[in-house]
Amino acid sequence: MQDLMETETLLNTVIGQPYSVPLRAQLEARTGRPVRPVGAGFYNPHDLGPHRIRLNLREDRMIESYSFGE
Repeated sequence: MQDLMETETLLNTVIGQPYSVPLRAQLEARTGRPVRPVGAGFYNPHDLGPHRIRLNLREDRMIESYSFGE
């Protein structure tokens, strides 16, 4: 698993990009953490473990922010 600072640096590069399944897979592979989209019609996961990355999406499925299982 990537350290938190490296993970946050990577996640900052995807803010403003459209969400896609290939992007999710790439983030999971690079960070070693599960990634879940939230918002824009996606199910809100109830697993709030701090290792999980939540990609917060606008209605147009653009990534607006991220959080860690909060």
